[in-house]
Amino acid sequence: MITTSQRMSMALATSVVIEAIVLAAAIHLAQSPVPQPKPVILSLTMVPPAPPKPPAPAPTPQPPAPTPPQPQKPASVHRVVRPVPPPPPPPVPPTTAAPTEAPVLPPPKPSPPPAPVSTAAPTEIDRFMGEVNTAVQSAVRYPNAARILQLTGTTTVGFDDLNGVISNPHIIGSSGSAVLDQAAIAAVSNATLPEEPADLRGETQHITINVDFTQE
Repeated sequence: MITTSQRMSMALATSVVIEAIVLAAAIHLAQSPVPQPKPVILSLTMVPPAPPKPPAPAPTPQPPAPTPPQPQKPASVHRVVRPVPPPPPPPVPPTTAAPTEAPVLPPPKPSPPPAPVSTAAPTEIDRFMGEVNTAVQSAVRYPNAARILQLTGTTTVGFDDLNGVISNPHIIGSSGSAVLDQAAIAAVSNATLPEEPADLRGETQHITINVDFTQE
């Protein structure tokens, strides 16, 4: 029967043997030559560059297709046709001329009757026109704007008068100032005309008068 001490001795001897074997293998490997790697030789070959490609040839222009000739129009000829003069008329045989009668003229128109002449004496008409002028001048109202600007002048006004009623006042000759012209129209419209002469009543009288604007 193997005792415990014997077992331990056997184990120790086994371990010593194993270590010796490992050490011997290590020494053997250390003493054997290490194989050197073979050198690798690289060869470089210079490849020449490829030559440049030649440029593509330009396309050759094609000549234009020939145009077919157009048919020419025949030249037109203008013929000048001269008119043939008509033959002269045959001569007329002379005949005995009959006596011509004198034309009958219409009777002359009677002359219009003379215009009626007013029986009013010139002095009455002159008096009437003087009274009209006085009435219009009395109705003049000098505009303040014209007085400030010291405007003066004469405006010729035409109007119609029928039995003292004034109508259609209008400017015939301007004074050069629109303010004075408007004042002249207002004076004629506001004037109280005198009574007309007996021969002028019932008829429209066309009167022209001068309206004066002067600084006093």
